[in-house]
Amino acid sequence: MDQPFFLLPQAVQDKDRELLTNKLSTLYEQLVKREAEETSSGRIVTKTLVILKEDQLNEYELAKALSALLEKISAPRSQETKQLKQDLSRLSSRAKPLWLSEARAGKQRSMLSEQEILEHDKNVLKNEIQLWAFDFVFVYEKLLREAEASQKEAIIRQGHDDLPSLVEDALSDSILTKCIYNLYGISLRQEMIRDYYEYKQPFLRIKDGTCLADPEIRAIETSLRQYCLKLIDISLQHGIQTVDNVLHFPYGKGKDLQELQAELNN
Repeated sequence: MDQPFFLLPQAVQDKDRELLTNKLSTLYEQLVKREAEETSSGRIVTKTLVILKEDQLNEYELAKALSALLEKISAPRSQETKQLKQDLSRLSSRAKPLWLSEARAGKQRSMLSEQEILEHDKNVLKNEIQLWAFDFVFVYEKLLREAEASQKEAIIRQGHDDLPSLVEDALSDSILTKCIYNLYGISLRQEMIRDYYEYKQPFLRIKDGTCLADPEIRAIETSLRQYCLKLIDISLQHGIQTVDNVLHFPYGKGKDLQELQAELNN
């Protein structure tokens, strides 16, 4: 999966859970018939079935459990096994930062008052998200908007000054790991993660070694501008009126967010 499980439509989540649960249940029944349910394979299957029943599916724990099971029951040299291992490795790499950060956030939510969580999240929005998100995406939005058509692919792929390229940054999830995962509030975390993955979608369709077609470039420009507007909107909702914690931001420190919102909407 290229996005967290909770972002999938509910019908898709239910179908995927049911499919995997049925496969593992069948495997467990086979282990029981061989009186092997107490073996390491049986214990891994049991653990995986428990993970699948959780309200919020922890993809990191699921990937670890499935990887361990694969080692026990599959033909190690088969092409299918190799592909499954690669897929689970990618899933684990993507899911690990999210679920480690969710564990930290959950611990804080259990200790802090609602007001303290709101204050923490406002501080993340005002400082970390301005420094790592605003300071990046607004640079590229302005560059692409003002560039000649012939310059746009180079801007997208090659970067600008000392900033990484748009493609590199989007595929690395750096904005998530550097700031968004530091939020505590459940609804705000999920909203900003969802917004990020919507922004990221056009980059997932880019193929190495091929030139970007005009529709691909337009999709990236549109997604980038929409993401900039969403960052502004969320900041305004949390009482943040200006951009102050930036280094490369092209509109200068102290820029009024409502003015910037109006400019981008023109």
